[in-house]
Amino acid sequence: MLHNPIRKLLGMPAGGSGSSIHAVSIVEMRSYEARLWHGLVQPVIQNSYVSSTSAPDGRVRADWDWNWPRIRATAGLYNLLGPIVRWGCVRSLCVVVDGPRHKAVPVGMLAAVPNLETTAFGLKEGRAFTWFLADAPKELYTEVLHMPVLQDVARVLIDCTIQLALDDGHGGSLILHASPDGGPRLQQFYLRLGMQQLPEGAGAVTPLRFRHRTDEYFLFDDVQAAAFCSTFEGQR
Repeated sequence: MLHNPIRKLLGMPAGGSGSSIHAVSIVEMRSYEARLWHGLVQPVIQNSYVSSTSAPDGRVRADWDWNWPRIRATAGLYNLLGPIVRWGCVRSLCVVVDGPRHKAVPVGMLAAVPNLETTAFGLKEGRAFTWFLADAPKELYTEVLHMPVLQDVARVLIDCTIQLALDDGHGGSLILHASPDGGPRLQQFYLRLGMQQLPEGAGAVTPLRFRHRTDEYFLFDDVQAAAFCSTFEGQR
């Protein structure tokens, strides 16, 4: 597993007063966690949110119709084809917390490539690639787990991608695609993290990823990635 994982997160009650510290674990995603998310968390997302393509003025989430068992299976297929298509090995991780009866419940899901050949800005370079990430909605904590809402889970998942790259001996530079299903708020989230937004028409981001608009991609260089990860130093 990760050599330097985040181990604790701040929890805030729905009312917003007071806070608490909660232990979390970063674990390899098994079929169990993927199926548990699909049965427990995904219905909460679909009942409480929409995608921006269906209702741009609603409560938007990019992962409204995601299927994590299918994503995990697709990652396994890419791992078989990786040497052929120049796609690095996909790692599937999740953030888990103790739920009812001390049952570990996933509150964050990640599929990432520690070292992907990219061509952003016309430069061929290996970068970590956050392929899919999803953090549990606040309704899971308040209506299902009955516990404070854990903060910064999405940021933890990005940190996990960087840590995967560092653990494999690569730099921390990271690139990801902001799905248009997440609407403008998703892009604003990545900009608030300090990520660079690629300009429109910048060319293929990887030899095989050229169908998305390049301004939907965001990246950290090595220095920015290190600065981002340093914000969690007291939580590892």
